[in-house]
Amino acid sequence: MAELSTRGLQRTWRRLGALTRVFGSRADQRQFWQTTTRGGRITIGLGIFALFASLGFLTDVTELGRSSLPRVILVSLFSGGGALAFAAVAFRNIRWMPAVVAVYILLAVLLPRLLPLQPPIVVDRDAAAGLESRMRADVLGVAFCIAAGYALFVMFFTREGSRYYALHTELSLARAIHRELVPPISRQIGDYEFHGVSIPSGEVGGDLVDVVDHDEGAAWTAYVTDVSGHGVPSGVLMGMIKSAMRMALVSPAPLEALLDRLNDVLYALKPPQMYATFAAIRRDDAAQLAFTLAGHLPILCWRAATGTVEELVVGQVPLGILPGRSFEASRTTCAPGDVMLVLTDGLTEVFDAGDEEFGMERVRGVLAAHAKAPLAEIELKLLAAARAHGTPHDDQSLILIRRVS
Repeated sequence: MAELSTRGLQRTWRRLGALTRVFGSRADQRQFWQTTTRGGRITIGLGIFALFASLGFLTDVTELGRSSLPRVILVSLFSGGGALAFAAVAFRNIRWMPAVVAVYILLAVLLPRLLPLQPPIVVDRDAAAGLESRMRADVLGVAFCIAAGYALFVMFFTREGSRYYALHTELSLARAIHRELVPPISRQIGDYEFHGVSIPSGEVGGDLVDVVDHDEGAAWTAYVTDVSGHGVPSGVLMGMIKSAMRMALVSPAPLEALLDRLNDVLYALKPPQMYATFAAIRRDDAAQLAFTLAGHLPILCWRAATGTVEELVVGQVPLGILPGRSFEASRTTCAPGDVMLVLTDGLTEVFDAGDEEFGMERVRGVLAAHAKAPLAEIELKLLAAARAHGTPHDDQSLILIRRVS
C-alpha cells in the first residue's frame, strides 16, 4: 500500500513539474487560470486539499496513535486548507503570501494547545493490537487522500489541459491569420514610399494598415482603420473591412462613395455596439492627394519646405454607427520630401504614472524631429517614445508616406 502511494505521489509531482514547465512564466500562469472553468478550479482545489490532508493521518502515525479523532480531523483540515490557501495566493496575488504564511504559523502554534495529545498508550497485548489497528487505519486514510488527490489532479489535467490547449491553438491560429491580414508595409509605388506597422495589444488586434495600388500602379490608396473593442471580435470585423476594401479598390470609386458603401456594409454585418474609425489617402495625380477621415485622428503632414507639421482634418462620424450616411473627402498638395503620418489612438492614448496622455503634440514633435530620416527609423522613434511615456493598452498602428520626387 505504501509503495502504491509513493508511486502515485511521484506520478502526481511529475505531472505538476510538466505543467510548471509549460506555464513557466507568470503571464502564462495568469492566462491559464483566467481561462479555467469554475468546475476546473473546484477540481484542482479538492485535489490539493485531499493530497495534503493526508498529513493529518501521518501525524497520528508519528504520535503513535495518541491523537484523538477530532485532533486527526482538525490537523487534516488544517493541512489541506493551508495548502489550498498557499496555492490560491500563489496563482492569484503572490504579494499576499507573507500574510498567509504568518497566519499559518500562528495557527500551527495554537492548534496543539486546542486539542492536546492523549496519554501514552500502555503497550500490552490488547494495547498493541489496538495500536496496530490504529496505524492500519492511518495508512488507509493516507492512501485514500493521496489516491483521491491524484485522481482529481488527473481529472483536472485531462479536462482543463485539453480545453486550454484547444483554446491556445485557436488563438495561435487567429494570431497567424492576423499576421497575414496585417503584415508590415515597406514598399514604393511610383514616386511615393510607404512604411507601416500594426502591433496588437493582445493575441488578435482590431487595427488595420494597408496600401493598394490600382490603375496599373498609376494611383494608390493607403488607409488605416481602428475597430472598437479588443480581441477576436474586433479582429473579425477588421478582416471584413479589409476584404470589402480590397474588393472595392479593384475598380476604385471616389473616396466619398467608397466610405458611403463601406459604412452601409459594416452597419449590416456588425454588432450594434461596434464601430470603426477610418482614414484614407489616395493619389489622384502627381501633386494632389485626396483624403478622408471617419471619426479618426487627424492626418499629420510634415512640409519639407517649411519644416512644420500640419493637421489634415475632415470631421465625420465613425463607420457603422448609422446607415445611409454621406461622407466627404478633401484634397491637399504633397511636394517632394513631404511626410504624411496616419496613426491610431493606441499611440496617443498612452498614459504615464501621473495619468498624463502621450498625445498628438508629442507625436508632432517626434515627427518634426526625425522627418528627414528613413521612414523605418521614424516608425521606431514614434513607438519608442510612446512606450517610454507609459505602458500601451491598445493596438498601436501607423503608416508613413513620403513623396520622394
